[in-house]
Amino acid sequence: MDENTLHILVIDDDEGMRHLLFELLAPLGHQVIMASSAEEGLAQLPYYTFDAAFLDHNLPGMEGLVLGEYLKKNNPDMKIALVTGDTSPRLERLCGEYDITFIGKPFERLEVVRVVEEAEHEAALEHVPTEQALSPSPVVSEYFDALPDIFALPSLPQRVQDQLGWHIQEALGRMRMHGPSEGDRVIAYSALLSARVLGLRLAKTRKGKTPWEEYDDLVESWGCKPSFRVDAG
Repeated sequence: MDENTLHILVIDDDEGMRHLLFELLAPLGHQVIMASSAEEGLAQLPYYTFDAAFLDHNLPGMEGLVLGEYLKKNNPDMKIALVTGDTSPRLERLCGEYDITFIGKPFERLEVVRVVEEAEHEAALEHVPTEQALSPSPVVSEYFDALPDIFALPSLPQRVQDQLGWHIQEALGRMRMHGPSEGDRVIAYSALLSARVLGLRLAKTRKGKTPWEEYDDLVESWGCKPSFRVDAG
Protein backbone atom coordinates (compact mmCIF):
# COMPACT_ATOMS: atom_id res chain seq x y z
CA MET A 1 0.00 0.00 0.00
CA ASP A 2 1.24 3.49 -0.88
CA GLU A 3 2.60 5.46 2.09
CA ASN A 4 0.22 8.29 1.16
CA THR A 5 -2.82 6.06 1.63
CA LEU A 6 -4.76 6.88 4.78
CA HIS A 7 -6.73 4.48 6.95
CA ILE A 8 -10.17 5.95 7.65
CA LEU A 9 -12.65 4.52 10.14
CA VAL A 10 -16.40 5.01 9.61
CA ILE A 11 -18.76 4.02 12.44
CA ASP A 12 -22.51 4.40 11.98
CA ASP A 13 -25.33 2.01 12.81
CA ASP A 14 -27.25 3.23 9.75
CA GLU A 15 -26.16 1.09 6.80
CA GLY A 16 -27.25 3.73 4.29
CA MET A 17 -25.13 6.40 6.00
CA ARG A 18 -22.10 4.06 6.15
CA HIS A 19 -22.30 3.44 2.43
CA LEU A 20 -22.84 7.14 1.68
CA LEU A 21 -19.65 8.01 3.55
CA PHE A 22 -17.83 5.13 1.84
CA GLU A 23 -18.86 6.46 -1.57
CA LEU A 24 -17.55 9.91 -0.62
CA LEU A 25 -14.27 8.71 0.87
CA ALA A 26 -13.17 5.76 -1.29
CA PRO A 27 -12.71 7.82 -4.49
CA LEU A 28 -10.19 9.96 -2.59
CA GLY A 29 -7.81 6.97 -2.77
CA HIS A 30 -7.78 5.88 0.86
CA GLN A 31 -8.68 2.67 2.66
CA VAL A 32 -12.06 2.94 4.37
CA ILE A 33 -12.97 0.54 7.19
CA MET A 34 -16.64 0.49 8.18
CA ALA A 35 -18.26 -0.61 11.43
CA SER A 36 -21.86 -0.55 12.70
CA SER A 37 -21.08 -0.02 16.40
CA ALA A 38 -18.45 1.38 18.73
CA GLU A 39 -17.54 -2.13 19.82
CA GLU A 40 -17.04 -3.27 16.24
CA GLY A 41 -14.95 -0.18 15.49
CA LEU A 42 -12.76 -0.61 18.57
CA ALA A 43 -12.08 -4.19 17.49
CA GLN A 44 -10.26 -2.78 14.42
CA LEU A 45 -7.73 -0.78 16.45
CA PRO A 46 -5.20 -3.62 16.90
CA TYR A 47 -5.04 -4.06 13.11
CA TYR A 48 -4.94 -0.48 11.82
CA THR A 49 -3.48 2.87 12.76
CA PHE A 50 -6.27 5.19 11.72
CA ASP A 51 -5.54 8.66 10.39
CA ALA A 52 -9.17 9.82 10.44
CA ALA A 53 -12.52 8.68 11.78
CA PHE A 54 -16.14 9.63 11.06
CA LEU A 55 -18.43 8.74 13.94
CA ASP A 56 -22.18 8.85 14.41
CA HIS A 57 -23.14 10.22 17.83
CA ASN A 58 -26.06 7.96 18.70
CA LEU A 59 -24.25 4.63 18.52
CA PRO A 60 -25.42 1.46 20.25
CA GLY A 61 -23.53 0.97 23.52
CA MET A 62 -21.47 4.18 23.45
CA GLU A 63 -22.00 7.76 22.36
CA GLY A 64 -19.88 8.86 19.43
CA LEU A 65 -18.52 11.82 21.35
CA VAL A 66 -17.28 9.55 24.14
CA LEU A 67 -15.71 7.24 21.57
CA GLY A 68 -14.10 10.20 19.81
CA GLU A 69 -12.62 11.45 23.07
CA TYR A 70 -11.17 7.97 23.71
CA LEU A 71 -9.67 7.78 20.22
CA LYS A 72 -8.13 11.25 20.59
CA LYS A 73 -6.47 10.34 23.88
CA ASN A 74 -4.85 7.30 22.30
CA ASN A 75 -3.94 8.99 19.01
CA PRO A 76 -3.86 12.81 19.30
CA ASP A 77 -2.96 13.20 15.61
CA MET A 78 -6.09 11.38 14.40
CA LYS A 79 -8.61 13.66 12.69
CA ILE A 80 -12.06 12.86 14.05
CA ALA A 81 -15.45 14.09 12.87
CA LEU A 82 -18.77 13.57 14.63
CA VAL A 83 -21.39 13.18 11.90
CA THR A 84 -24.76 13.51 13.60
CA GLY A 85 -28.35 14.66 13.34
CA ASP A 86 -28.13 16.02 16.88
CA THR A 87 -27.34 19.66 16.24
CA SER A 88 -27.58 20.90 19.81
CA PRO A 89 -25.23 23.80 20.64
CA ARG A 90 -23.93 21.88 23.67
CA LEU A 91 -22.80 18.93 21.56
CA GLU A 92 -21.12 21.22 19.04
CA ARG A 93 -19.35 23.06 21.88
CA LEU A 94 -18.09 19.79 23.39
CA CYS A 95 -16.75 18.70 20.01
CA GLY A 96 -14.73 21.92 19.89
CA GLU A 97 -13.31 21.25 23.35
CA TYR A 98 -12.18 17.76 22.32
CA ASP A 99 -10.75 18.93 18.95
CA ILE A 100 -13.41 16.93 17.11
CA THR A 101 -14.94 18.31 13.92
CA PHE A 102 -18.72 18.68 14.19
CA ILE A 103 -20.67 17.80 11.01
CA GLY A 104 -24.43 18.11 11.23
CA LYS A 105 -26.71 15.97 9.08
CA PRO A 106 -27.55 16.63 6.32
CA PHE A 107 -24.04 17.67 5.34
CA GLU A 108 -22.15 18.87 2.31
CA ARG A 109 -19.51 16.67 0.65
CA LEU A 110 -16.91 19.39 1.18
CA GLU A 111 -17.27 19.09 4.97
CA VAL A 112 -16.15 15.46 4.77
CA VAL A 113 -13.37 16.18 2.29
CA ARG A 114 -11.89 18.90 4.51
CA VAL A 115 -11.39 16.42 7.37
CA VAL A 116 -9.55 14.06 5.01
CA GLU A 117 -7.42 16.91 3.66
CA GLU A 118 -6.35 17.79 7.21
CA ALA A 119 -5.41 14.15 7.82
CA GLU A 120 -3.46 14.08 4.54
CA HIS A 121 -1.55 17.18 5.62
CA GLU A 122 -0.62 15.62 8.98
CA ALA A 123 0.49 12.40 7.28
CA ALA A 124 2.62 14.31 4.77
CA LEU A 125 4.49 16.06 7.60
CA GLU A 126 5.32 12.68 9.16
CA HIS A 127 6.86 11.44 5.88
CA VAL A 128 9.21 14.40 5.29
CA PRO A 129 12.73 12.94 4.73
CA THR A 130 15.21 13.57 7.53
CA GLU A 131 17.44 15.83 5.48
CA GLN A 132 14.47 18.05 4.63
CA ALA A 133 13.22 18.02 8.23
CA LEU A 134 16.52 19.48 9.42
CA SER A 135 16.14 23.25 9.46
CA PRO A 136 18.79 25.03 7.38
CA SER A 137 21.33 27.15 9.20
CA PRO A 138 22.40 30.49 7.71
CA VAL A 139 25.46 30.62 5.46
CA VAL A 140 28.08 32.80 7.15
CA SER A 141 31.02 32.05 4.85
CA GLU A 142 31.03 35.52 3.28
CA TYR A 143 31.48 37.13 6.71
CA PHE A 144 33.46 34.37 8.41
CA ASP A 145 36.93 35.95 8.44
CA ALA A 146 35.62 39.37 9.46
CA LEU A 147 33.58 38.24 12.49
CA PRO A 148 36.28 38.75 15.18
CA ASP A 149 36.95 42.30 13.96
CA ILE A 150 33.24 43.12 13.70
CA PHE A 151 32.57 42.23 17.35
CA ALA A 152 36.06 43.03 18.76
CA LEU A 153 35.32 41.20 22.02
CA PRO A 154 37.94 40.84 24.79
CA SER A 155 39.72 37.51 25.20
CA LEU A 156 38.00 34.89 27.30
CA PRO A 157 39.71 33.12 30.20
CA GLN A 158 41.47 29.96 29.02
CA ARG A 159 39.15 27.68 31.04
CA VAL A 160 36.12 29.15 29.19
CA GLN A 161 37.84 28.68 25.85
CA ASP A 162 38.65 25.09 26.76
CA GLN A 163 35.07 24.40 27.79
CA LEU A 164 33.69 25.83 24.54
CA GLY A 165 36.16 23.71 22.54
CA TRP A 166 35.13 20.63 24.51
CA HIS A 167 31.43 21.19 23.74
CA ILE A 168 32.25 21.55 20.04
CA GLN A 169 34.26 18.31 19.94
CA GLU A 170 31.55 16.43 21.87
CA ALA A 171 28.76 17.64 19.58
CA LEU A 172 30.76 16.81 16.44
CA GLY A 173 31.54 13.38 17.86
CA ARG A 174 27.86 12.64 18.46
CA MET A 175 27.02 13.88 14.96
CA ARG A 176 29.60 11.49 13.49
CA MET A 177 28.32 8.53 15.51
CA HIS A 178 24.55 9.04 15.49
CA GLY A 179 23.83 10.91 12.28
CA PRO A 180 21.63 13.97 11.78
CA SER A 181 20.44 15.08 15.20
CA GLU A 182 18.88 18.53 15.28
CA GLY A 183 19.95 19.06 18.90
CA ASP A 184 23.63 18.24 18.32
CA ARG A 185 23.62 20.26 15.13
CA VAL A 186 22.32 23.34 16.96
CA ILE A 187 24.92 22.93 19.72
CA ALA A 188 27.81 22.51 17.29
CA TYR A 189 26.70 25.33 14.99
CA SER A 190 26.12 27.88 17.77
CA ALA A 191 29.37 26.96 19.54
CA LEU A 192 31.40 27.16 16.31
CA LEU A 193 29.87 30.51 15.45
CA SER A 194 30.59 31.78 18.98
CA ALA A 195 34.19 30.59 18.75
CA ARG A 196 34.64 32.46 15.49
CA VAL A 197 33.07 35.65 16.86
CA LEU A 198 35.47 35.43 19.81
CA GLY A 199 38.42 34.82 17.49
CA LEU A 200 39.35 31.49 19.09
CA ARG A 201 41.86 29.15 17.49
CA LEU A 202 40.49 25.63 17.76
CA ALA A 203 42.59 22.49 17.48
CA LYS A 204 42.15 20.42 14.34
CA THR A 205 40.24 17.16 14.49
CA ARG A 206 41.78 13.71 14.05
CA LYS A 207 41.12 14.01 10.33
CA GLY A 208 43.34 17.07 10.16
CA LYS A 209 40.43 19.46 9.56
CA THR A 210 39.29 22.45 11.52
CA PRO A 211 36.06 21.91 13.48
CA TRP A 212 34.30 24.30 11.07
CA GLU A 213 35.40 22.20 8.09
CA GLU A 214 34.27 18.99 9.75
CA TYR A 215 30.86 20.47 10.61
CA ASP A 216 30.34 21.50 6.98
CA ASP A 217 31.40 18.06 5.71
CA LEU A 218 28.93 16.34 8.06
CA VAL A 219 25.89 18.45 7.23
CA GLU A 220 26.70 18.30 3.52
CA SER A 221 26.76 14.49 3.71
CA TRP A 222 23.16 14.70 5.02
CA GLY A 223 22.05 16.78 2.05
CA CYS A 224 22.16 20.16 3.84
CA LYS A 225 23.97 23.29 2.74
CA PRO A 226 27.31 23.95 4.49
CA SER A 227 27.57 27.12 6.58
CA PHE A 228 31.23 28.03 7.07
CA ARG A 229 33.01 26.99 3.87
CA VAL A 230 34.17 29.92 1.81
CA ASP A 231 32.59 28.54 -1.37
CA ALA A 232 29.34 27.56 0.38
CA GLY A 233 27.40 30.60 -0.78
